[in-house]
Amino acid sequence: MRVFRKMKRHAIALVIASMMTSGLPSAYAIDKPLAVINAGGIEFEKQPGSLQQGGDVDKSTSVKIGGTDRTIDGQAKPSTPSTGGGFVDTGSGGGGGGGTEEPEPEVVLPHVSLPLGGTVTENVYVVGQRIATVGNVVYGVSDQAGALYLVPGATSRYISMLDIAVSENRGIRKQVKANEKAAFPTAGLPAGDYVLIGLSENYAMSEYRADQELRLDASPLTALSQNSLYVYSNSRYVDIGFNKPIQNGYAGMAALKGTVSYTTYAGTVTSTTYATNDTLEIRDNVLRITFANLELSKGTLKIAANSLKDKQNVLLANGTTVDFDFGPSLKIANESTVKAGQSIAVVTDRAAEVYVVKRGISVTKTDLERAVTDGTAIKAQTAANAETMLSTRGLAPGSYLIVAWGGSSATITIQ
Repeated sequence: MRVFRKMKRHAIALVIASMMTSGLPSAYAIDKPLAVINAGGIEFEKQPGSLQQGGDVDKSTSVKIGGTDRTIDGQAKPSTPSTGGGFVDTGSGGGGGGGTEEPEPEVVLPHVSLPLGGTVTENVYVVGQRIATVGNVVYGVSDQAGALYLVPGATSRYISMLDIAVSENRGIRKQVKANEKAAFPTAGLPAGDYVLIGLSENYAMSEYRADQELRLDASPLTALSQNSLYVYSNSRYVDIGFNKPIQNGYAGMAALKGTVSYTTYAGTVTSTTYATNDTLEIRDNVLRITFANLELSKGTLKIAANSLKDKQNVLLANGTTVDFDFGPSLKIANESTVKAGQSIAVVTDRAAEVYVVKRGISVTKTDLERAVTDGTAIKAQTAANAETMLSTRGLAPGSYLIVAWGGSSATITIQ
C-alpha cells in the first residue's frame, strides 16, 4: 500500500532561509532561500536562491523549476516524467504538474462457493444455503490461489478474527490453488450456520454470496437443542432454530401450539394473554412463530419439553426459553436495485440508527461502526414514521443490507 502517493515532492526539499533583509525581524523576511535536494522529481514554482545537493542524490538528479526540468547543477534536462522518491505525484495542487500518476493496480476479489453434491444439499427454505451434517466432508472452491476459511456466519470479516475462529476450533482454514476443490472435514465443529470466505494471495477478501452459506446439522446421536434465534420486526415473527431438523412431538399443530406460551412486556405492563390467531410453523430446523399483535415489542417464549423431536424420534429433553425484542421496523420506498449515488428512502416506526452495509459482514455494533469509519458503509439517524434519505455516494456496487439497529433489515443492490 502506498501511503504517501498524494503528497507533493516539495516536502522533500529542505529550505533553509538566511534572514538578512535590512530593518525587518527575521520572522518576517526571507532572503535568497537555499533548497537542499534529497530526492528526485521535486518541483518549485519559482527559482530558489540556490540549490544544494543532499547526501542521498547526485548532481544529475532532476528537479522542476517553473515548469522546466533541470539538474541540481543547473543543466537543462528533457521534460520526462519522474517517479523518484518512492511515490508518485498526481500533478495536482499547484506547481508545474511534473509528476505522473502511477496506475493503481486493479484489485480482483476471489469468487468462492460451496458446490452442491455428495452430502451437501440445498435448503428448500433458504435459497442458496447449503446443508450438511457435522462429520461430513464439504468442499470449497476459489477462482484464485490463496486461502479458504469455513467459519461461523457471524464471524467478523477481518483476517485476525477468521484466524481466531480457526485457533478456537470453531472454523477451518485451507490453503488452495485456483479452481481446485478443497476438502473441509467438519468433524468436531459445532452445529450451526457457517460461511465460506476466500482470501487471495494479495489478501483480497471475497464478497458475500448466498452459495457460500452452509448449515451444519448435529449428528443423529447428538441431543436435540435450540441453538439460534432470528427476529423479524417487519413481519412480526420469530424463528427459533435447533441444531438439527425438528418434527412435531404431538399428533397435530393445534396440540403443539397449546404447549407454546409467551409473555410480553410493554413498559411496566405484563401480559400473558395468548392470541388464538398466532401461528406456528415447522420449517426444517426452525420453529416459526408469527404474532397477530402488531404492537408486540419485547417478550419471552417458552417451548415445553417433549413438544418437539428429531428425525430419530428422540424428544426435546428440556424446555426452551428465549427472550426476544422486535425493535424498530424498517421499510424502503425504492425498488430492490438502485444506481450508485442514488439515495434510498427509508421509514422506521420509531427513532433508529440505520446502516447501509455490504452484505457478508457480521452485523455487530462494532463491525457496523467500523465499516462506517472505513467508508464502506453509511449511517443515519431516523425519526419515527418520517422518511429519511440515505445517500449511496461513495459505496461500491454490490449487495447491501439496510439495518435498523436492534430491529429489522432489508436487502438492496447498488449497481
